[in-house]
Amino acid sequence: MVPIAPLQKRQVPQVLPKPTPPTQSSSQVEIASPAPHTEGWTGIGFGADGKFRVDNSALQAAMACSWKAWCRYGLGYTTKGERAELLAGQSAHAALEYHFSSCTGGAELGTTPLQVFDDHYRAWSQSNLAADDKLSFQNTYTIMQRYLEEHPHLGDGKFKGMPQLTIHPERVEVPFEVPLVASENIYLVGKIDLVPDYLNGYAICDHKTTGTINAFFKQRFKRNSQKPAYLWASRQVLDKPVLGFFINAIEFAKLPSDPKRKCGTHNLKYSECREMHAKWELFGPYEVNDFAIDSWLADAQACAIKFRDLVAAAPDLSHAQSIAQEGLFNGGCNFCEFSDPCDMGVRPHLLEANLVLQPWNPLEA
Repeated sequence: MVPIAPLQKRQVPQVLPKPTPPTQSSSQVEIASPAPHTEGWTGIGFGADGKFRVDNSALQAAMACSWKAWCRYGLGYTTKGERAELLAGQSAHAALEYHFSSCTGGAELGTTPLQVFDDHYRAWSQSNLAADDKLSFQNTYTIMQRYLEEHPHLGDGKFKGMPQLTIHPERVEVPFEVPLVASENIYLVGKIDLVPDYLNGYAICDHKTTGTINAFFKQRFKRNSQKPAYLWASRQVLDKPVLGFFINAIEFAKLPSDPKRKCGTHNLKYSECREMHAKWELFGPYEVNDFAIDSWLADAQACAIKFRDLVAAAPDLSHAQSIAQEGLFNGGCNFCEFSDPCDMGVRPHLLEANLVLQPWNPLEA
């Protein structure tokens, strides 16, 4: 029998200083912070002002896989495919921001939401995506056009398709930056898409673009970290309680266009009813109890310190092969945008050749 060679211990970067509980201060310990992505950087990671910022996406990633969180949010790299989804989603958000604020008197007129989408997305999409890609400019533009047509302003902050909510321009795209672990100079940042009036307080309404709206997609929001994160942050920045959490989902799926086949739903050729297949849905309200928020806070504080220390200890791609990959154990690799680079062994020179530097700043998204 051939003896099995002993496993070699992973050479994980030594992290200094050792994380301390959130209730204790380690301000007397200096952490060697990597340089921020650009001068004046205030996005995720180490900022030019000495703060370390995280958002819900970074914390989710750090909980699931240290490597993904380190590469995407710590260093600011992404894949080319993920960049397309990111830019399409950001462009949709920009159009929706203009739609909900301009209709209620909160934005300067002179353009349209669709023109905003065009300005943000057309040039990049047409240069980088195939014409038949589901995220192509023409496909996504048609979907956004249909959504906006079906959600006109009815007056007094009311929009068709959103009867529960009353939207005011001063609470469209509400940014926040609040101390998450004050003693460690770690801040939680984000931007709430809509904070409409709801019942006797406010609601939070978050826009999502996705490839498919189905039961699995909706289930993701029944219990996830975004709700307690935003509700906790909202208590620091809003003057009324948040009484519900809504998701405004827009499906960026490939619209049918076959000129010969007939649609069983509309009794027309697919090329004639193409835009009728655009899909969106507002669902909620979700509620979060105080225990869930307190539990999230404790976990988020510990996770943020650990993530901060990891980024400080591994400030560039040369450390790629020494970062833990917990996604192998929890299913996080199944739909991860970094699965191909990981399959290639996360070799630094291959990462540099195949990844795109796109630092994440939710306040500018």
